Amino acid sequence: MYKFEFEKYSGPNSRYTCPKCGRPHCFTRYIDTETNQYLADDVGMCDHKNRCGYHKPPREYFKERGSGYHFEYRQPNPLNRFTESPKETDFIPMRIIEDFEKLDKKKNTLKEFLSTLVSPSDLQRVFSAYHVGTTKNGGTVFPQIDVQGRCRTAKIMMYDERGHRIKGERDMVDWLHSRIMRMKRLKSSDWNLKQCLFGEHLLHSRPNDMVCLVESEKTAIICALRCPKYLWLACGGKQNLKPEMCQALEGRNVLLFPDADAVADWEERKKRLSFCRKIKMYSWYKHEAEGSKRDIADVILEELQDESQEKKQEETWEEVQEKHQEKIRLTTNGDIYQWMSEAGIEKDRVQINV
Repeated sequence: MYKFEFEKYSGPNSRYTCPKCGRPHCFTRYIDTETNQYLADDVGMCDHKNRCGYHKPPREYFKERGSGYHFEYRQPNPLNRFTESPKETDFIPMRIIEDFEKLDKKKNTLKEFLSTLVSPSDLQRVFSAYHVGTTKNGGTVFPQIDVQGRCRTAKIMMYDERGHRIKGERDMVDWLHSRIMRMKRLKSSDWNLKQCLFGEHLLHSRPNDMVCLVESEKTAIICALRCPKYLWLACGGKQNLKPEMCQALEGRNVLLFPDADAVADWEERKKRLSFCRKIKMYSWYKHEAEGSKRDIADVILEELQDESQEKKQEETWEEVQEKHQEKIRLTTNGDIYQWMSEAGIEKDRVQINV
């Protein structure tokens, strides 16, 4: 008998909500045959093999943690049989994210701003790759989708027509899991949130690409538009550069792009990310003024805006040239006869040589 096997069916309560497709009572979990305990809440298989296909075996669970089974697995303490098991991570069905993606992108103020600087095809390619969505009031939805394709939550932010975050008495930032909790009238203890990197789901499809890690989701999008050969991810905050948030980067080559005011902090924090194959700081900030709070996206936006302005000036000059050419045309015999008539000169008195 194997150490871990699928839990035997004993009714609907023995089947759980699939962490990928979000369907209830269709997820079969692995169980330890010796202790009769589960592994993590996402270790198991969805019954909908064709429509969903999610399957995470125990070996993948231990491989993600970078250690063998004997180091990771611990037998329960017989002196404390009633220890409460870790609470399952809550996920949001991907169909909700897909609904945000289907909303009219013209209402997305951030996308409208970026459309003045880059081509529509590039913009759509990046928004689709990261599953960036739009709210009914024009907000931008940045989902956190993990390497298993499960949505942990989504950050919802408002931007003005210049691409700046709208701020009032408090930042105009909301979270998708918080909206769901308010709608269902859940308490904070009813939802177990474990965040992941923005763009983390792209790691599997781009296994050999250099990973570039920035702070904000907007920065990751702008950098992906400018330098698509690299894989741009965001941790969502200076303090989020920590092992539990960045575990998916294990074995990858990583370049860090800190905000100008977070360089020293990230230099210290990167020491805890030794599970990366290589990790370095990219010194884009070396020419920044003292006290600067800018990030790499500010530099890129300046370049894009300069290029856009130069392109407009070129187009304006071409329009002037075209109008000038329209005014210049060859003189015809009809023009000459018209001038002669206006001057009172008879046609027979003038000989025209062509």
